[in-house]
Amino acid sequence: MKPEDTATRSQASVLLVRTWHQDPEYIPQEPEVENLYFEDVQPISLASTSNVGDPDSALPWSAKWNEENYKLGFSSGCSVDPPMFCGEGIITRAQAATFFVKVLHGPDFRPPEVSESSFRDVQVYNADGSLTWQPKWIEQATYDGLVQVCGTDMLNMNFRPGEAITRAEVVCMMYHALSAKESGGG
Repeated sequence: MKPEDTATRSQASVLLVRTWHQDPEYIPQEPEVENLYFEDVQPISLASTSNVGDPDSALPWSAKWNEENYKLGFSSGCSVDPPMFCGEGIITRAQAATFFVKVLHGPDFRPPEVSESSFRDVQVYNADGSLTWQPKWIEQATYDGLVQVCGTDMLNMNFRPGEAITRAEVVCMMYHALSAKESGGG
């Protein structure tokens, strides 16, 4: 599994979709090429080796996962205009916290705004005085018990929100989201 490797956005999509469906064998249906939301998902040659696992598909392996991730409401991608998913890009710890809070509470859940953070390295305000998007999600993930033992420096109270998350940290947050969900936390 290479737990210390960084997780890509497409890899996180697989975990998010399977976690939401609570089925480790779940595989979404292949989207139709003309109905793709994300512009950075292009059909590939059927002879290409980059589509291992589904040789009959005209799309990259990640297309069905990223499209379902969007349809379920977990992510709007890395760009809204134009709509891009950036599947091979990294996922940050703040993004992962957001995703797994949504797994626990549902994709439409929005935590309350916060005026301060428990973590020294989480910026609450932008230069213009407006609130940043991260703190409410990180605070909610902390409240829900999703991040404390998943690479978070609780001793020095550093979350490292902009750092790439490791595959092990993603699985850790997923485990805690599922555990909380099963115990009625969501």
